Amino acid sequence: MNILYSRTAKIIGAVLAVIVLAVIYFFIFIRQSSEYSIVYLSTGDTYVGHLSTFPRLTLTDGYILQFIKHSDDPSKDAYQLTPLKDLVWAPEYLYLNGDQVLFSGPFSDTSKVLQTINNPTPPTPVAGVLPPPSAKPATTTEQ
Repeated sequence: MNILYSRTAKIIGAVLAVIVLAVIYFFIFIRQSSEYSIVYLSTGDTYVGHLSTFPRLTLTDGYILQFIKHSDDPSKDAYQLTPLKDLVWAPEYLYLNGDQVLFSGPFSDTSKVLQTINNPTPPTPVAGVLPPPSAKPATTTEQ
């Protein structure tokens, strides 16, 4: 009876240890960050999204961040966020090459980019720059 109890206790202990290790592994390596991060690549491309580092460097819920000339004052710079889902190839996620990442990091709560993501406004076309594909085309009416 003692041997059976000892063996059962060892099996239960081993199963619990595996479960605890699996939970720790998930929270350390797999769980995707709930905060938005910026990723700047050596190609000059800038992406914004939820960044996961394991098992591969992956960006989900992403945007392309492009710096453009301000439509009202060309001497000023502005930025344009285009959701990846609105692109022609509409990826659900991007696998990034870690060797090409120059820097990445989370946004502060006061970031203009984060405010734009959380409170989107309809895009306005900028001279010389195409609006994102989700923007409705300008229409004219003749009278």
